[in-house]
Order: sequence, then C-alpha cells, then structure tokens
Amino acid sequence: MSFRFTALTYNLYKLGSPVAPETVLDQVLDLEPDLAGFQEVFNTRLALPFLEPARNARKLLERRLAAAGYVTRWLPTGGLGHWSVLLGGRFQDGLLVAAKGERWELDPERDYLPTILGQHGFDRRGLQCLLVRARAKDGPLLAFCNTHLSAGTDEERRGRRRRQLAAAVEFLRRLETERRPAATLLVGDFNAREGDEIVGALTAPADPADRFEDAWRAVNPPPAEGLTFDRDNTIVARRQAKGTAESSARIDYVFLRPDPGQATGAAPVEIEASQVVLDAPHPAGAPGAENLSDHYGVLTELRLA
Repeated sequence: MSFRFTALTYNLYKLGSPVAPETVLDQVLDLEPDLAGFQEVFNTRLALPFLEPARNARKLLERRLAAAGYVTRWLPTGGLGHWSVLLGGRFQDGLLVAAKGERWELDPERDYLPTILGQHGFDRRGLQCLLVRARAKDGPLLAFCNTHLSAGTDEERRGRRRRQLAAAVEFLRRLETERRPAATLLVGDFNAREGDEIVGALTAPADPADRFEDAWRAVNPPPAEGLTFDRDNTIVARRQAKGTAESSARIDYVFLRPDPGQATGAAPVEIEASQVVLDAPHPAGAPGAENLSDHYGVLTELRLA
C-alpha cells in the first residue's frame, strides 16, 4: 500500500501582514501539511515604549503546531547579536521545520541536523534537516530539509547565494552518505528564479547524482508560472508604491532527490501534485482584503511506494 504525504514551504514574512497572526496560522494549519518548512520565523521580546511590540512568530507558530500534533525545531539565523540586549530582548530571524507526529517517526534530538551556511550579521543563513520514517509504512528514512538563501541582485548577494548553496549541497551529500535516506526533500525560499544559476545548480548539476527535481515544475509545465512572489500581492504592491523595485517571480521551491544513490532496496518517492497556496487575500474578495505574507506557499503531494 502506498503512502501519500504533503510537504509545504512558506515564508511567513515574520507574521507581519495586517492580517491577525492567529488567522494566518489558521490558514496554514487548514492545509494540514505532513512536513513543513517555514522561513522568516521571527523571535523577539522587543517592547520599547515608543514602538509597537513585535509579534513573536516563533512562539505563536510553535504553540499552534504543537497543539496540532507537530514536532518542531527552530534555528536562529539572522539577528543583531549582542546589540539585541540593548533593545530589550532577543531580536532574531530564523527557520522552523515541522513534522506531523502521528504520521512520522523521529527522534527530535538524534534526527534533527541543522547547520549555518554563512555568517553575514542579520543576513546569516542556515539549513535544517529532519530525518523521518512513515509510521504507516514502517518505511525507509527520508530527509526533509528547509533553507532560506540571501536576497538581492547585486553581485555580493549573488555570491553569498552561491556559497550558501554550495555549503548546503555539501552538507546534504554528507548526510546522505552517513544516514542513507531513500529520498531527500529540500524546500525553502531560494531568492532565485527558475532560470537562475542557483536553481540550475540543483536541477542540472555537473554530477547527475547530485540532481534534484523541481517538484512544482514537474507537474505544471509551461506556460504555467507558479508565482510565489507577486507584484499583485497587497504587501508587495505597497512597497512598489513607495518606490521599491520588485518584480514577480517564482522563488520558493520544493526540490526532490528521489534516490540519493546511497540507499539500497528503498521505496521511491514520486511527485503526484504541486500547487501554489496561501495566495488569496483574507478575507478573499472583501474590500480591503490583505495577503497573509509577501510570499505565497508551495504545497506538494508525494507518494512513497
């Protein structure tokens, strides 16, 4: 009997949308993803008298996911370091990965493997991986990994992305060699368009053994665009009105390496469907409706044979 599961990637925009954080999280949990990778999960206790207290995305998300039966891990990445103390508390951005406990078997201490991909102050970036087994299948090990690469189009930022991706690929290869997962899923906000060198390094590498499949594109051929960062998004549109030059693009991905070449006798993982989600303003169609984030999510359905 095959085992179907879903994987979600979603940039939360630090829960900074005008939509109430609880409503944003309701929309996310309505999707009931089996595995989820979140970016821009902000953690702060900043509450200066002249500033509105910032929303603690990490605490809210962890609480809601735990109540829904998920195992979660948060990785602090960008932040203000020692300066945060002078600002009234921790002031950090981060990644959060989650797995639905009733569907996956894992030891959060042994099977969670994070790494930092580059040190650039607030632009510090990381990668986090969960190793899971499907309970219903008593199946092979899968690696589910979440990342967020640097933004920006100047050569310095492009160079950071190249170095971050190279470090991530090296880490994944080491993980695959040591732990032998039957498949590796890599999700996140890559800040790179489909034709960018960053995406090409994953989907068409020099060594075919390093190849990942772009799950959304695998089941959505051109001319489908699958925009995850859209100028029509209410948050992006406001920035545009203030003079920020941003263009629509697909920059959030679910990548699959169905057999890293290290496992023997492992069941394959196949892509069944993939769609852009969390893209409707809330409440949809109402005057003044707002998007949940400046990104849309990507939800992919897979099958473990």
